[in-house]
Amino acid sequence: MARPNKIWFRKDTGWWMITLGGKKIRLAQGRENKKLAEQKFHELKVVQAQPADSSDARVADIIDSFLAWSKIHRRDETTQSRAVWQEVL
Repeated sequence: MARPNKIWFRKDTGWWMITLGGKKIRLAQGRENKKLAEQKFHELKVVQAQPADSSDARVADIIDSFLAWSKIHRRDETTQSRAVWQEVL
């Protein structure tokens, strides 16, 4: 089972950090800015893409998943309007 994401303070740089998708992200500088770091963490979690088969997936995640599938399994004419769909989302 994967560890839940949580913020942590990196002493050598002085930044509150989080690891999302295998990338370390700086949230706020200074130990006194923990509340700001927590706020930014929650904002990042809201916009983070979810797998299309998860129960809390966004509509945009499901559409992106479908378009990726159709690009592989259907002719190019089917996915030509993909840019239009992305602009709508």
